[in-house]
Amino acid sequence: MYLLGHQLYQNTHPLATTANSLGEWNHFMRCGYATCLFPLCLLATGLASGCQTAQLRQGSINQAASYGDLQEQQVLDNLAKFAYDINSFPSFAYSAQGTNQVQDTLSIMSTSSWQRIAGGVYGWMSSTAVPSAARQGTQSWILQPLNDPRKLDLMRCAYQQVVRANLAACGSPIAGTPATCGGGNCPDCSKRLNSFYTGKADTPPPLPGDPKDAGRVTNLCLGNNPAWFASGCKKDLPKACRCLKYGHYCGVYVWVLPGGEDELAKLTLAILDYAVNAPADASKPASKQVAYFVDATGKQTTQANAVGVVSGTVPANKPSISILKADLPKTIKILEDKLAATTSAHAEYMKGKNPEAFAADPTAKRLKADIETYTQDIKTLKLHGVGLEELPDQPAPYRPSIDETSGPNLLQIQSRLQSTQPVPTVFPTP
Repeated sequence: MYLLGHQLYQNTHPLATTANSLGEWNHFMRCGYATCLFPLCLLATGLASGCQTAQLRQGSINQAASYGDLQEQQVLDNLAKFAYDINSFPSFAYSAQGTNQVQDTLSIMSTSSWQRIAGGVYGWMSSTAVPSAARQGTQSWILQPLNDPRKLDLMRCAYQQVVRANLAACGSPIAGTPATCGGGNCPDCSKRLNSFYTGKADTPPPLPGDPKDAGRVTNLCLGNNPAWFASGCKKDLPKACRCLKYGHYCGVYVWVLPGGEDELAKLTLAILDYAVNAPADASKPASKQVAYFVDATGKQTTQANAVGVVSGTVPANKPSISILKADLPKTIKILEDKLAATTSAHAEYMKGKNPEAFAADPTAKRLKADIETYTQDIKTLKLHGVGLEELPDQPAPYRPSIDETSGPNLLQIQSRLQSTQPVPTVFPTP
């Protein structure tokens, strides 16, 4: 239609030029062709945005569901490793961060054709618009490998316990070896697991169902149904099972038998517990924070007269002043030295003098008052020391290995060394 109209225009206006044709073409593009493309672009953009949101939401759900599969698969592969050799070394990685991205790209390529109608006159022949769209989805997990030897040997004990129970149920000869695993008593798995759950090597966690049981998954929950998985070669894998959970290592395959999902879940929870949680600290009773102002001798005083502060943690059932007990011998020694020096100075000052005549002498009165003060303070501190109990020694705090924080390991080691400072002296030198 436009071409026909253009030709009629050229016939009735012989002086029309190419510029006129171009001007009409621009007018058509602004009012016709471009107007048709604008709603199309809006429609495509709106549809793409809605689809992108839906796919992003579904992708996030699928990625979150895959995290549990990732943990179970690591456990199954480790289980196959210990079925291959019960003295193997486990591996594990966990993630605290993941990404899910959806990127849409929409473009339209336009091509126009022109045809020469007469000398110096050109007309629009045709135009084509080729839209194209693309969508790219990206999902990733950032994994943190576990390098803490104390946690890895807990995992090793758990895998050995499960595999040993399974082999015993199957009548394997290895079932008669010592329960402390193939390496003898090092590590002692019973003590290591007890320490993790209760904080005491000789105190096991309560049995499931015990009134003292906290209800968490412990090593005592593992192996109750020992024959929950089978092992063999790849050809032994069941062929008719849907969604078969299996792991493999060095040609050895293990797979979960029907009804064994509960044992797999408990083992996975136990491994995650070792990976992300610190051991229990049974020697950490209820406590309170206390602080005392002390003078130069280490004796309790007011804030106005203090030269330092002694602060720390005291068990809730102990007197707060117990925090000063460790420093009492030093304080008493300082006061005794001062008492001896003051007594000697007083005797030297009064040598050859009549005590009655010098009773009102300021120097003699001051020295005598200091002697009485030191004597009374020493007596009071000794009485305090008799009534105070020794505070229990606090165990060294659990320090996770350097792999539990992000960053290059050498930088973490350097930071840890720089942060270790000597303990300052509580009392200044008198």
